[in-house]
Amino acid sequence: MKDDEVIHSYLRSQATGCFNLLYDRYASKIYSKCISLLKDESLAKDATQEIFTKIFLNLSKFGQKSKFSTWVYSITYNYCIDFLRRKKKQDLFSDEMEKAPDLAEEVPDQALYDMNVRQLKEVLGKMSDG
Repeated sequence: MKDDEVIHSYLRSQATGCFNLLYDRYASKIYSKCISLLKDESLAKDATQEIFTKIFLNLSKFGQKSKFSTWVYSITYNYCIDFLRRKKKQDLFSDEMEKAPDLAEEVPDQALYDMNVRQLKEVLGKMSDG
């Protein structure tokens, strides 16, 4: 059966055999693309599963404007690129947090104590004046 026939059959009957056939045809291709983009076997395995979940949930939206393989490739590519962007943002944020000065260490405890006592005296002085 061609991909289009398998998809139509799956959408009509929800037969898991049809989706399994698509999985068998495309799993290694998706995994290979994920490896080439993500450079990590574990991430590529997880990504392959996530991508098949997306394919499964959106199979009814496949409009046959292109070949099924092209649609699968675009989902795979977009998923991996989005993953890398999110990872880059997380890495930048964690780097910034590590480089951020720890202000509590820069101000001596005695200075904070003296400042709090002085402020407390000022507030109490204003209350007694009023």
